[in-house]
Amino acid sequence: MKSFAVIGLGKFGHEMALNLLNQDVVLIAIDKNEASAKKIKSEIENVFIFDATDAVALKQAGISDVDAAIISTGEDIEASILCVMALQEIGVKTIIAKASSGAHGQILSKLGVNRVIYPLRDAAKNLALNLLGHQNCVIIDVTTTLKVARIKATAKLNNIRISEINEKMGSSINIIAYKKDNTWDRNPIEQILIHTDDEILVMGEQKDVSEFIKVYG
Repeated sequence: MKSFAVIGLGKFGHEMALNLLNQDVVLIAIDKNEASAKKIKSEIENVFIFDATDAVALKQAGISDVDAAIISTGEDIEASILCVMALQEIGVKTIIAKASSGAHGQILSKLGVNRVIYPLRDAAKNLALNLLGHQNCVIIDVTTTLKVARIKATAKLNNIRISEINEKMGSSINIIAYKKDNTWDRNPIEQILIHTDDEILVMGEQKDVSEFIKVYG
C-alpha cells in the first residue's frame, strides 16, 4: 500500500488529503495551525500539529518512510523552501510542491522538487479547454514547459492505433499510459487500437500537447 504525506491543510491541502484517502493509501497530514488540523482530524487517523520545517519532527512522524510528500503551505514561500530542505534532509525521495507563482516554482525546481504544481494555473487551463469544447481533456504541469494531458477518447480517436498517432505527431509526443475498462497499461504497445471512452496520458512540451489536443481532443 502506498503512503503519502500532505503538509499544509488549507483548502488545497485539505482536498488533496481527502482525495488521497479515498484511494486506500496510508496518509499522514501535517499543519502547524491547530484549527486547520482539527478540521480534518475526524476523517484522517494520522494528523500532526507541528512546524513542517523541523526535520526532527518530520522524521518522528514517519515522513521519511512515505512514497511521496506533497507540500501545500499556501503563500508562505519561505516555509515551503525550508520544508523542501527538511524533507530532503530526512531522505524523502519524491517531493511534490504547490507554487504560488512562477518565480516560486522556479525556486522549488532548482531545489530539486520532483514536481511543481500550479493549482490556479491548471484550473484556468482546464476551464479554457472546456470552454473551447475539449471537456474530455485535463492538463497537468510537470514542469513549466513539460505537460501531461489526460484525454478521454472521443470520435476523433476512435479506431486509431497508437502507431498512427506516433506517425502523425512524431517524437514530440509520448503516450505514456493507456486505460481501458478501468485498467491502466503503463507501457502501451503501438498496436493498441483506441476506442471511444478509453483514456490516454500524453506527455510533451506545451506547444506539442496543445497541438495534439487540437487534432485529437
